Amino acid sequence: MPDLAALQQWHQHMAQALLSQQAPNMAGELVNAIQQWLVFDTAIVLLYSTQQAPSLLYDDYPNPKRHKAVIKYTQGLYLLDPFYSELIKQPQLNGIYHLDDFAPDNFEDTEYFQLYYRDLDLADELGIFIPVDQQSSLVISLARRNHHEVFTRDNLNSLAATTPLLNAVVQQFYALQPPLHSNDHSPVASAFENFCSEQLTPREQQVAQLILQGHSSKSLAKALDISPSTVKVHRKNIYERLDINTQAELFNLFLLHLDKLVR
Repeated sequence: MPDLAALQQWHQHMAQALLSQQAPNMAGELVNAIQQWLVFDTAIVLLYSTQQAPSLLYDDYPNPKRHKAVIKYTQGLYLLDPFYSELIKQPQLNGIYHLDDFAPDNFEDTEYFQLYYRDLDLADELGIFIPVDQQSSLVISLARRNHHEVFTRDNLNSLAATTPLLNAVVQQFYALQPPLHSNDHSPVASAFENFCSEQLTPREQQVAQLILQGHSSKSLAKALDISPSTVKVHRKNIYERLDINTQAELFNLFLLHLDKLVR
């Protein structure tokens, strides 16, 4: 629980967020307000859509790590983020969640985890999910580096007291804005649908997606309602068809695919 001075800062920043006319200003004030309740090292605020790549509203990542943490993420790596994957399943997800709430069982073994978390010295992450409409959500992602302890359940419970006002400010802001959506679909948002589509069957594409997102064979079998032995056959076929031998090579192929889409 913040002290009196921190509470005053909280109210001031929330008032500024409420008065903001630009989304980046509003997002920055929300982060400053939350900082009165919780210790964290970095923050990023994104507006996610089911049809478009996320829009970056705020981040405080320092250079030179910013390119890897922010630019590469918004250009396509977000497709491998457990937070984004859960939003696709539950577009109206609301509340505060820990990364472990959604991460697949082999997530820490993925190339994405090595690139985005380990290389950036991130120890933990939590997300505040705020639905904006039927297709969009604003997510405030807060991270701690390895010199701090991971977020505790008490941290999340304490921060939960702020969510009604955070939700109200964000939803009021977007209620006064023009419609968020266009009829154009981002090619990156559908990157999995056309990833190696000439070499892989639709089922193999599904398997490749889940492998990249960090599912073990057992988890993958459960997700697709197939046997673990069938998963092994699919994995073998994927590697043979793509002329690769490792998950790292599969990840590199996916990065090349994303690079072509954003050019």
